[in-house]
Amino acid sequence: MRYAVVLIFVLIYWWIQHVRFLNSVTLLSVTSNSVKIPSTTKYLDIRDYTAFEKEHIPESIGIYLGRLPFVWRKANLNPKDSILILTDNYFKGKKAVRILRKQGFRDLYLVVGSVSELMKWSQKNK
Repeated sequence: MRYAVVLIFVLIYWWIQHVRFLNSVTLLSVTSNSVKIPSTTKYLDIRDYTAFEKEHIPESIGIYLGRLPFVWRKANLNPKDSILILTDNYFKGKKAVRILRKQGFRDLYLVVGSVSELMKWSQKNK
């Protein structure tokens, strides 16, 4: 009985965290055709440095997730900017959103997909 109560509390906590996350970011799909993002949006690629150097969207800023809390200011990111986070891992994207929200960013978008999908998506949505 005790385990069931703990499990219920854990599930409720996870659900609250998930709903709160969805309220703080706009999730975009690489398969969507009509996406409305501001034209002044800055692209932030949070994949590791070697993956970024190998292939990336030309206008994107590459900051590895582990360095994001320390170098976002050096990359000319401003909390008033619209930021589109590009990643190949949903959970890393979720962490980047939490980091940026903590710094005062409010207009955040998250796109999850492989590099080739992200490049096709960015060309389609310019």
